[in-house]
Amino acid sequence: MRQFLCAVMVAAFVMFGSVKLNAGTEDVNEILQSRIKQRADCIIAKDKQNILAADLVQVELLINLGNQYHDNYIAGALFLKTDESVTAFKNFYKMLESEDFVKALKPNFTLKTEEDGVALRSLFFIFDMQSMGKFFKSDDAWYFIIQEYSGEVEGYRVAVDDNGKITKISYSSDLKVTVPIDNMGKTENIQFEASEEGYISKADKKKMVDKLKDKTTYRFEIKPFTFSTFSLPINVYEANLLVETKDKYGVSTSNSPFFVIENKDKIELIQSKEMLINNTVFNQAVCKVSAIKNEKDAANFEMFLDEIAPAEDDSVKRFYKQEDVWFFVRENMFDQMKGYLVLVDDAGNIKAMDMGDVNYREIIRLRMQDPSYVVYWAFNKQKPTDSILTVTEEDEIPVEISFNADAVNAKGAWILAKADGKEVGMDAGTDLESPFTDNIPAEYLGKGKHTIEYILLPPGQNYDDVLSKVVLEIIVK
Repeated sequence: MRQFLCAVMVAAFVMFGSVKLNAGTEDVNEILQSRIKQRADCIIAKDKQNILAADLVQVELLINLGNQYHDNYIAGALFLKTDESVTAFKNFYKMLESEDFVKALKPNFTLKTEEDGVALRSLFFIFDMQSMGKFFKSDDAWYFIIQEYSGEVEGYRVAVDDNGKITKISYSSDLKVTVPIDNMGKTENIQFEASEEGYISKADKKKMVDKLKDKTTYRFEIKPFTFSTFSLPINVYEANLLVETKDKYGVSTSNSPFFVIENKDKIELIQSKEMLINNTVFNQAVCKVSAIKNEKDAANFEMFLDEIAPAEDDSVKRFYKQEDVWFFVRENMFDQMKGYLVLVDDAGNIKAMDMGDVNYREIIRLRMQDPSYVVYWAFNKQKPTDSILTVTEEDEIPVEISFNADAVNAKGAWILAKADGKEVGMDAGTDLESPFTDNIPAEYLGKGKHTIEYILLPPGQNYDDVLSKVVLEIIVK
């Protein structure tokens, strides 16, 4: 079950120049602008290898729109930086085939031997992650094979003069060449030494970022999102990051819609409606301004849910109350109802909200969000009847511990077994069954006095936050 948080829809447009914004969106725009990351990574440094008299730098503009795993890509380019100039390329292949790349080769680098070929192939590999195989010379060109498939040969053709100086490089997915049986390329690629952090100066980084901006326009459009049912004490915006990229074919456009919650001069970005619904700030805001005292209030709350995430099938929609929880059913999947669960107090004030399956376990999970709710874990030893036992090495001690399975599974709790302070086992999962059973061979413990612990713990690795515990003292004769 996912915690139900508030929904905000946001759209964003940001240009590198000034942008006229609606009143109330300036602060949001300013914060979004400040979160744009400018990355400049030196892929190949000119003083770390013997091929290029230039640095190859990957420059990117990025922003995180609420995804916990990765940033959103705005724009990027590969730069060839020499002492005299900085040139941007859309990708590695465009750069390889340019005159600028050939001119940037070190004067003393020639393509004459297998060792030279391995060095050049190693450079190719940094970008295509495939160049590891055969290469050979035919007439006035060298061929570096990426792969052969169904009679087609993918790879690079590198033209050279009589002295082995490279005059042109071209890539093709279908090289018109016959690959000889005897060829070079059995030697492994070499590893280029990485450049130090800060190798690219701030001035050079700015120069490359400015060139990238000349090719790309991005902007945030931001507009307030209001609800017809409630007036929230926070600002919610609908937003979209629009990126325009220019090339010889014209202008291409990409959109990345996201959501913004503004609360006390702070904003949170959420990448989808589902995640918006799981936002704590939104959840708390809804709890402050809404109550469900009767079916009329429940119908109004259902309208609010429809504004956030409409049900795919209206025929399954319904709401009802069970004890202190209102259920708002939104779908029925394989005879399992799913929707929103809303916990209320005696006056109908909302205490907590969640989204998930409509069942008793989810009710328990919802109630656990209330700090005043007392959970009875009922983690009790059934076997052995005594807590202090005297046994022989031939004996085995059966253990049985009953517990409140609904509460334990709702919490996501797990059981850790310890023998004399050392971890010896565990039972974890999303569907633990009561009772928990174990069998202790006295022979395993050895002669002497031993302490066995079965500890009920919350999710995570915090062993100090003990929910309940059963302790046995076993004396082995």
